[in-house]
Amino acid sequence: MMSTCPVCGKLTCIHWPEHWVYKRGQTYYCSAMCMDVDIVRDVNILKQVREDRRKRKEAKKMYNKLKKDGTPAKKSGPKPKKVEVPEPVSGGEWEKVETPETNKVEIVETPERQIGGLCPPPEVEDDRLFHTAAVRSKKLGTFYYDDKHGTIDWRHPYGEEISLFPEDYRLLRDSIDMILHVLGV
Repeated sequence: MMSTCPVCGKLTCIHWPEHWVYKRGQTYYCSAMCMDVDIVRDVNILKQVREDRRKRKEAKKMYNKLKKDGTPAKKSGPKPKKVEVPEPVSGGEWEKVETPETNKVEIVETPERQIGGLCPPPEVEDDRLFHTAAVRSKKLGTFYYDDKHGTIDWRHPYGEEISLFPEDYRLLRDSIDMILHVLGV
């Protein structure tokens, strides 16, 4: 078989085309150097195509439609859907949403609220949105103040939960030594 090299134009006699080493697809080359030159050309063409695509993409991004006043126009496409909020069915307490205006906490300067005198009473009105609601100890568990019921809930690390009024915790604090003595512990 006779073949003309596409790179240098040299006419080459190929005796065994299926075993010819300088072959890419259906193209036959006269030498390794001509085959390498053709590969480099193809790679350069692919790089150029990739660069052209990138430039077109950037140009497309930079192109924005402008309104008559010169500000950019909004992009076309589907408009965002409005989220529908269902109305409360029964109007129960759990369905009411607190707003920052109604979320104000009134701090009363009483000994019960000062937790054994450790917390000083506030000197100014407290309009913060967030307040401390729990105290956690690795050994004892977690203590929560339930403002609605006026109780302090104690959840032991193993899961048991006790709910007492602050006065009952004070009574327990004052009586615990005697209780332990009577029990012989």
